[in-house]
Amino acid sequence: MLHAWHCSNTQACGDRRCPPAFPAAATSRTLMRQRLREVVMPMSSELRPRVGCGAFIQRADGHLLLVLRGRAPEQGHWGLPGGKVDWMETVEATVVREVLEETGLQVHPQRVLCVVSHFEPDMDPPQHWVAPVYLASIQGPEHAVLCEPEVLLELGWFALDALPTPLTRSAMQAVRHVQAERAATRE
Repeated sequence: MLHAWHCSNTQACGDRRCPPAFPAAATSRTLMRQRLREVVMPMSSELRPRVGCGAFIQRADGHLLLVLRGRAPEQGHWGLPGGKVDWMETVEATVVREVLEETGLQVHPQRVLCVVSHFEPDMDPPQHWVAPVYLASIQGPEHAVLCEPEVLLELGWFALDALPTPLTRSAMQAVRHVQAERAATRE
């Protein structure tokens, strides 16, 4: 007899760890959905992972666009343009929207460069972010402007060998991925 939320017993076994009896036709999928409703649904939305995204954008001269964050998490760190995915919005659409809102640039997301998991357990409330970082190409003029001064303190184009500090975790991870890809293609 299995004892846990996935117990396949269709009769009430009496063990307090088992769910109540289900009809014989009940499947483990039904039991899983019920357990998810019991455990996950009551959980505060503040304790759920959030989805964000970033854009790794380089000009023709190879300089990388970075923005100085004015808000938590990672306030005061240089990071990639990007932001939170809105309800019913694709991650690719978020990349385009966020870069336009923050910098005025029109971009095209080409491919996922890396996926960053970011944990801030000491924040109130604690935060957990999952953020795909896209390699994005500029569509049109390469002139970026600071469009959200209430969120970002400044922006700039930097050579990969002369990046400002401190960098956000996603920016560091994305730069490492690009450098590793370039090193692999030279070999």
